[in-house]
Amino acid sequence: MARYKIKSVANGKYVSIYNLTAGGILYENKNVVCKTATSLGKDQIWDINLSSPSSTFVRSAYWPFFGLNAYRSSDTEYNCDVYEIVGNETDATTEFIPTSQGYYQIRLKNYPTKYLTASGSSSVVWLGATGGNDQLWSLEEVFDNPTTAACHVISHKGYGNALNVYTSSGISDGTLATLWDWDNVNDQRWYFDQISGREYVIKSAMNQTYHVGYSTSASGGTEYGYYRAMMRSDASNSYKVTLESYGDNIYRIMCNIGGSPRYLTAESAIGTNSTPTHLVWYPYRSNADQLWKLVTGTSYTYSHSCVDGYDGVWPTTENIGMTDGFQALWRPAHGGIDVPERIAGAQPIYSMFIGTVIASSYTDQLGYYVEIQSAFDNKICRYQHMLAGSVAVSVGDEVMAGQQVGTVGRSGDSTGEHLHFEIMMPSTRTKIDPVFNVF
Repeated sequence: MARYKIKSVANGKYVSIYNLTAGGILYENKNVVCKTATSLGKDQIWDINLSSPSSTFVRSAYWPFFGLNAYRSSDTEYNCDVYEIVGNETDATTEFIPTSQGYYQIRLKNYPTKYLTASGSSSVVWLGATGGNDQLWSLEEVFDNPTTAACHVISHKGYGNALNVYTSSGISDGTLATLWDWDNVNDQRWYFDQISGREYVIKSAMNQTYHVGYSTSASGGTEYGYYRAMMRSDASNSYKVTLESYGDNIYRIMCNIGGSPRYLTAESAIGTNSTPTHLVWYPYRSNADQLWKLVTGTSYTYSHSCVDGYDGVWPTTENIGMTDGFQALWRPAHGGIDVPERIAGAQPIYSMFIGTVIASSYTDQLGYYVEIQSAFDNKICRYQHMLAGSVAVSVGDEVMAGQQVGTVGRSGDSTGEHLHFEIMMPSTRTKIDPVFNVF
């Protein structure tokens, strides 16, 4: 996965979301057009996984819920718009077909006679093959070079926890790399040394001859059938990684292992000094456990802020970490985020969005729970395991973002006090990663 601007060979303009401004809201069927470079910028940047060119989405960098989509207005021509990808994969899956001139044709996977076409000076449609420049596109990668200073590598899902050399003494070949509580020490400082292009080695500040890598032969070197991240003595720079830039110093870190792309992935959401989280090289997935933020300086406080265009708040006290994230590797069926009770007294639960309460009930599994449907885009957020007697809203109530709806508890099937919250699509109740898609 990398970020690109898609430029028409026919008119030299970029595929853009129509009339989008900073803080603007995306919604269903917002038109896609060709435009010259815009001041917003993000309306012209798209996340594309070219490691799987025969079946990929063109996902908006502005708001990852949305991607290029075909709106089937007639048999001969389909409109091109942005639309929610989840639940709409049939109309949003594309193929990138390289040409001998170094360009791409972009075709609908499930409607293979329809190609992305620059029509006139500004329109973009899906049309039958023309054989002309109107269906040729160049990709301009958008890449932010990483810092050259020593930095912490923070898990975007781990709420401030950092890539760490798991050692109480000197570093050695095969020492595991883990996720650990932030600390201002050299075993959590790293240098990104460029080899060429987007290829780097990740050097430990403890000893720069050791790089983050893997072993195909070490005892205990695998987990879930994939290689663990570990330190390797690497004078020849064999353990190169490729960085994929997501802006704001956030990256995916990909290593080519045996010809297959594998991404640095947090096993769970959070590591502590007593139970560090292992890291594995795992296939690409649209989850926050593969996003890493490079941070310089001697202190850092993680805060959850919504992606552009989405007005919402974190559903409980800020600066409290997650114990388990969405579909954590050790709990692949886990469909939400777990936030522990970590403050004295009652820990409040807040509505993430403006919306309407559509359920307030109890089951042996969910405990006391509330479901609120967003007034913005109809997505459903469910808050589970509430403290008995703490539910502060009823079905039909209109709530504001940040309004308290209950208190963290352990009702239902829960081993300890925590909030489990999840976001679901309105019609199918398909669950999506809240951290990757919203925060």
